Amino acid sequence: VGRNTAEVIFTINKNTLTAFSIKGDKRWSFECKGKPVPDIYEIGLNGQRGTNYLVGTDTHLHLLDQYGKELKNSPVKIPSGNTGNIALLDYDNNKDYRVLYRGNDGLLHNITIKGNELPDWRKPSMKDKLSGPVQFIRTGGKDYLVFTDIKGRISIVDRRGRERVKVSDSFRISAQSDLFENRTNSKGIFLMASASGNLVYIDGNGRTSESNFGDFGSNPWFNYLDFDLDGSNDFIFCGNGKVVVFSKMKKEIASAKLTAANFSKPFIYKSAKESWVAVRDIKSSKVVAFNNKNEGLKIGNISSEADPVIFTRKGEKNPTLVTIINNKLVFTTLK
Repeated sequence: VGRNTAEVIFTINKNTLTAFSIKGDKRWSFECKGKPVPDIYEIGLNGQRGTNYLVGTDTHLHLLDQYGKELKNSPVKIPSGNTGNIALLDYDNNKDYRVLYRGNDGLLHNITIKGNELPDWRKPSMKDKLSGPVQFIRTGGKDYLVFTDIKGRISIVDRRGRERVKVSDSFRISAQSDLFENRTNSKGIFLMASASGNLVYIDGNGRTSESNFGDFGSNPWFNYLDFDLDGSNDFIFCGNGKVVVFSKMKKEIASAKLTAANFSKPFIYKSAKESWVAVRDIKSSKVVAFNNKNEGLKIGNISSEADPVIFTRKGEKNPTLVTIINNKLVFTTLK
């Protein structure tokens, strides 16, 4: 299952992008120029009505309408090509978009959706490919662009690509963790999981401090959000066959375990009334899911050929778990 939006689920097969409705009906397919990356963005354009999508490949940017038709002046060629993830950023929510990616020249590029490079962008050098899309964080009156490579090195720059925070070259972020603004305490501006599995804080001078939440193996998946809906962000770790949600006081809120499982990237669903996490064991294809009340599908009776997603279908109260069996979408109501 590819990226999902409020009303569309995307799948990617080689160069073909296919859109499905939330009921599982095929809407359209589109043949991309180059190999699509999984970062598909819903985008609003000045002067354009309806929903549009930005689709990046290793060579081009496509702008599509809600029917899968290419917009005028699309596609555009990506300068220097793209080696992996792309990020679509709108710093001030005024539809002045920026697309950031690592080029084949080993530099981090910053372009408009028309493919134009920004003249004042410094093009930071990257030895290795991005581990995920570039992140934008605004805190304390400052803007930060954060990017990590596949070896776990972190770079933090300003909107012109100039170094803003220097992080030690010896530090490694988990390959499955983003960097988050710290909203829990005053230990640092940012927090994340380290490659060794600890929670790590980074202050404005690049200094780090750590806290241990248990053994989740090396490079655990990590997220930081208000899972139990009490107004405070929680810490979610996944690794070593278990997914555990901790409160800011390190109290276990909810969890699921599957012996010897090799979990893929969990999917988090949140609404005003409930939260869910769903994850698939790569070895057995079993799916486990649980909510903020620590209830759900923990035995692994449901299987999927791809990572699950969760959303609420129009007119329904309960969220729906989407899995794939025999290349067909399967919908399971979560209660």
